Amino acid sequence: MNPSPERAPLVRGRGAVIVTARAAEVVSLRVLLDSVDPAVARAWVVLQNVAPGSTDWLADHPSVARVITTGLVPLSHARNLALHEIFAAATAPNDAWDPTFVGFPDADGRYAPGALATVHAALGDGVDIVIGRYGPAADQFDPVRFPATPGPIDWSIVRQRATSVTLFVSGRAALDLGYVMPYLGLGTPWPAGEDVEFALRALRRGYTGRYEPKAVTYHPYGTELDPARRPVRYLLAAAYPPPGGSTVVRSVRRLLSGPSVPASDDRPTTSPGATAPKSNGSTGLGASAEVRAALKGVQPSVVRRLRHFASATPSEQWTLVQRDGITGSPTDAHESGGA
Repeated sequence: MNPSPERAPLVRGRGAVIVTARAAEVVSLRVLLDSVDPAVARAWVVLQNVAPGSTDWLADHPSVARVITTGLVPLSHARNLALHEIFAAATAPNDAWDPTFVGFPDADGRYAPGALATVHAALGDGVDIVIGRYGPAADQFDPVRFPATPGPIDWSIVRQRATSVTLFVSGRAALDLGYVMPYLGLGTPWPAGEDVEFALRALRRGYTGRYEPKAVTYHPYGTELDPARRPVRYLLAAAYPPPGGSTVVRSVRRLLSGPSVPASDDRPTTSPGATAPKSNGSTGLGASAEVRAALKGVQPSVVRRLRHFASATPSEQWTLVQRDGITGSPTDAHESGGA
């Protein structure tokens, strides 16, 4: 990991957004950074396997706070490299900077005008988690998954609407929660869920949140609810049981009885406020495949691993991130509550 040379001083009262980009994403990265209002937030950019010289323009971009270069690593690990620098800056002896919030955009997205200001204002009202909405264009939001009415969030709202591009946490919550789960996400054996886990962890710690439909990110519909990723949903339900689901069995039953509308299946082209086609809850998995996915997702050893990391202090988490982050699996399966 090679931090960039020192840039302009960080300013108290601004947020931090963490974006990772590979070589093929450099062009879209500029579009994202142009959508970040530097008066509201600055970006920590993690470049993976990007050729020297292809991103020299980052040095002069007003929205960029730091640039970190690394090889090809899991998405969660790349984000943790940036979080480590953000935490170091926020806890420096001179106490010169406190991030108002931390966000996790994708390199191929962009913020709508005023989106980050909406997040800033919502956090100023005393909540610590903000979930926005996303879609490929202003008239292409899924009105079932992302209604136009704001409101408080709970376990089910997080499960349905939270993705990395819609999630923001306050600076104080981020400093308390610590690092993104290194055992989940693209590039790990469990290729999804690190964003939802972070939000569920915050709820479990007692933080409150709000759904803010004006916090808009333009981004292609994702695959976070595709069948291949279904076991991760059961894993998260086992690690963070929903209300009324204090056991693994109840958690799995709740998920089986009411899956979220798959964003990757329903791609509405209707105007905002139009009614989206109702989902029948099916994503093409038969009953036996559903049971196998559930059983894989509730492996006790993996559940213990997640709970151990989530309950560790940030410094303890960083030790685990350094040890396990590049592979997404514990170096020694018998350590730290692992499998």
